[in-house]
Amino acid sequence: MSHTTPLIGRGSLERLRETAHQMNVKTIFLVTGKRAHQTSGAEAALKKPLSDFTCATFNDYSANPRFEEVLKGVEQCRPFKPDLILAVGGGSAIDVAKAVAAFYALSKYHPHDEQGDRLALALLRGEIECPTQLPPIVAIPTTAGTGSEATHFAVLYHQGKKFSLASPALQPHTAILDANVTDTLPPYITASTGFDALCQAIESYWSVASSAESRTFAAQAISTLMEWLPKAVNLGHQAGHQAGHQEYKTERDKKSRDHMLIAAHYAGKAINLTKTTAPHALSYQITSLFGVAHGHAVAMTLGAFFTFHHAEIGTPNGGRHWREIRALQEKLYKMLGVSDPEGAKHRWYRLMKACGLSTRVGQHPLNRSPKIDEIVAGVNLERLGNHPVRYSPEQLAQIIKSVPDIEPTL
Repeated sequence: MSHTTPLIGRGSLERLRETAHQMNVKTIFLVTGKRAHQTSGAEAALKKPLSDFTCATFNDYSANPRFEEVLKGVEQCRPFKPDLILAVGGGSAIDVAKAVAAFYALSKYHPHDEQGDRLALALLRGEIECPTQLPPIVAIPTTAGTGSEATHFAVLYHQGKKFSLASPALQPHTAILDANVTDTLPPYITASTGFDALCQAIESYWSVASSAESRTFAAQAISTLMEWLPKAVNLGHQAGHQAGHQEYKTERDKKSRDHMLIAAHYAGKAINLTKTTAPHALSYQITSLFGVAHGHAVAMTLGAFFTFHHAEIGTPNGGRHWREIRALQEKLYKMLGVSDPEGAKHRWYRLMKACGLSTRVGQHPLNRSPKIDEIVAGVNLERLGNHPVRYSPEQLAQIIKSVPDIEPTL
């Protein structure tokens, strides 16, 4: 597996020019978010580093990017023939950049639009292999959460169904981790993306594919996020309420943002080796049905799994014994600062509440939603196979019903 080179620290965006010149880049295809590219400060910060290059910009896609939207990006990218694809934004921007790179590489061999689109759909469905010769990708995350800058995956939706592209060729060449572009994140996005990273790290730790290497990355992310996530959310909340002064930031707030961005990168490195598990599998349908932000949707169910793992409900996956599952759980309890599964569950939902996240969807608490069966029916089976325990649909519904009711506070 190839590795992404991280450039870390405030002001590291300025190193983009040097990095691109080292790669003999002349043309850059820039994939950005719409509003966030400006509000994060990334647009202004990148003016000077990008001044040496010819650039084209694409940002015409949804928060949950659709296949046909990416094809628009490919259509724009094809005549431009970029030497580098630069992603600036959250996980969606980085995933779109990866998908554009993959589909663009396909279209170079099949220049006719109709044939290229058919092959792109085949690639999305996993029917053909991803090309290995892609333009290099540089990723600049403006949120601290998805870890997409450190993974070889890209998530897209087609006809309402989620697909995941996966190939070593999609791994970004370089990730620039400059917390200056995360300082203006509002509290809810800070909380949701931060919990996405925390869920990734915990799921990676207990995944059937976990290894000593992945658990090292995951443990580093967990310990950092447990300390700094609530600080980043609440300090950001306080800063946003300074009268008429959105740029107000304390040094402590900046420090929390620095730690969050690095921790999210480590969480990405962990899931790059293991992928995610059942809470992520359940989250996609929660997001689809109720419009809940991705990281928030994952967090809703994760805490409930601690007690079910400990009670040995279900059947172990991947040839593991319950003793091994229990041993990993006990290490996770220590990282959460508790000693048993009930303590872990309570700590988890207390942390959600402290970060302003609820467990309510629509007009109901998740545990009493009339759509629980629909959530379970739409589960991502691949992610379930990666979970340490195999659960029946009835057991998954039972887990959802065990999620406590937390009122919204943000």
